[in-house]
Amino acid sequence: MNAKQMPLVCIIMPVYNGENTIHYALNSIVRQTYENWICVIVNDGSTDKTKEILDSIEDKRFKIVHLSHNCGRGAARDEALNRAEGKYLAYLDADDMMHKDKIKTQVEFMESHPEIMLVSCGGITYNDKFEALCTFNLKSFESVNIMQYGQALPLTLGASMARLDHAKTFSYNHKLNVGEDYDYFARYCEGYRYANIGKPLYYYQTGNVTAQKILYYQFSNLKSIGVHWKMGLRLKAITLLLTSILKIAAYAILLLFVNANKLAEKRLGGKITNEMIEEFEQEIAVIRQSSRI
Repeated sequence: MNAKQMPLVCIIMPVYNGENTIHYALNSIVRQTYENWICVIVNDGSTDKTKEILDSIEDKRFKIVHLSHNCGRGAARDEALNRAEGKYLAYLDADDMMHKDKIKTQVEFMESHPEIMLVSCGGITYNDKFEALCTFNLKSFESVNIMQYGQALPLTLGASMARLDHAKTFSYNHKLNVGEDYDYFARYCEGYRYANIGKPLYYYQTGNVTAQKILYYQFSNLKSIGVHWKMGLRLKAITLLLTSILKIAAYAILLLFVNANKLAEKRLGGKITNEMIEEFEQEIAVIRQSSRI
């Protein structure tokens, strides 16, 4: 089967001030072994050199949109979604990267599992020195029961692939700066099944985690409580409120004694083998040296 016969995959990427990392993200897309893709990138009012980097791209498979000012994650993701085309929808943040076989592996799974609405994968976290830290979601499964709004989605949503026709029937909540992806996918998956491919195919950068960043994220999660309340999930909203308060208190105490980066590593994931580290290092080396865009 040649590239034109393969289902078209649209990768969407919102970016805000990503000049230090976006080149690597783009290179990881270009070197995908799956060939029939386009990528819609929404520059969400960046004030650094992101615009210049994006405007220098010669590969016509990249579709660039510049917003005049910073509108937030939800609005940027919606802009990309509105411009997406094809059969499947994939995601990549501007500070992350993908294994070369990620798109191919997920397309093959979706083509052979028409009952699955969303498939994610495992991954490896790494720091700003490109050192592998730990793994996450290395367990393959297919959900037995259909998804109900308010239930936990045990997936890495940024590493997921969705069915584009269904995805376009929903919009992101523009008022959420954190958790907008969970809110969106909880509605997208409602009434359907989902799955995970337990291979480390997504590379997630943790960067330099600080205590302030961890606590900011926890406080930002409080916004999702209002969303649940408006959706009529009052008991869920109250439960989330109580849980969030306990988490904030626990993190505040832990961060007095534990390094923020170490805490983030423990929170994110599992053990990493020497074989995984070796493959990660090989992938990253090629991505960092590439200049094909």
